[in-house]
Amino acid sequence: MIILSNKFVWIPLYIFLTIWLWHFNNKSIIKNIILCITAVLISDFITSSIMKPFFERLRPCNDPYISEFINIVSGCGKKFSFASSHASTTFSLATIIYLLSDKKIKYLFLWSLLIGYSRVYLGVHFFMDIFIGFLVGFLTSIIIYRISKKFNKV
Repeated sequence: MIILSNKFVWIPLYIFLTIWLWHFNNKSIIKNIILCITAVLISDFITSSIMKPFFERLRPCNDPYISEFINIVSGCGKKFSFASSHASTTFSLATIIYLLSDKKIKYLFLWSLLIGYSRVYLGVHFFMDIFIGFLVGFLTSIIIYRISKKFNKV
């Protein structure tokens, strides 16, 4: 589970996704990559810079009332957990690629679910942190996709 949360392990997947977008949407590869990066950065900003400081919900491993019941596998991370940035960024990437791709890649959602599960397993997030992170990522990508479609019509 630790390996699923390591961002560097996923670099081959990101390379594959770039090639996938290029192969099936060759005409608009730069636009698609910009949309993917934008979706990930905005969803990360919403969860990390807005939600976590606003809600100040302690991670399970930092919560003095339940931390003794948590089996911490690999460190605890920063202090706050709501909402999960891992969940929001992976789900936003899966959603925007799904929307942009001619050939719908549904397996990316499984990848995102595995990341979310690993965060709960490692004791650094509650289930609702993950669920709301998924929701933020999904909505961010939907909004960005719709905005890009409006600009393409002009």
